[in-house]
Amino acid sequence: MIGHDTLRLILPPGHPLNRPQLNAADLQGLPVIWRESGSGTREVAEGVLRQAGVTVRPVLELAGTEAIKEAVISGLGAAFVSELSVRRERAAGQLASPALTLPGLNRDLTALTPDVPSRTAHALLDELLALSHREQTLGKQTDPEQAGG
Repeated sequence: MIGHDTLRLILPPGHPLNRPQLNAADLQGLPVIWRESGSGTREVAEGVLRQAGVTVRPVLELAGTEAIKEAVISGLGAAFVSELSVRRERAAGQLASPALTLPGLNRDLTALTPDVPSRTAHALLDELLALSHREQTLGKQTDPEQAGG
């Protein structure tokens, strides 16, 4: 494991659901932009919604977080993405991300390596672990939700 991540619901700032806290019932019938089939992000989000008994309305399927963020900013729907991938847009006010009372949106990040990784792979993994640690430390210091704000 190289770190932790949380899936966030993202919305355009003017969306009617852009409020501080949402529950499962708020998401019923929500137009959602999904990652491509087989995406880990999609599998986790679909599983959490299924567990909560929520049915959303798929409107688009895109292969990549950047495309999804642009589609949400353009008002085409809501989406579930990695919290790590939307920090800049949330801070800039380009995307809204209300807190959800849905368990299961947290996940561990892992690095997959060959059975006998090369020295280069070891060095890269060491850098990823150090970066993950710095990101987590910085996130806890600057994230208003972590700070109780």
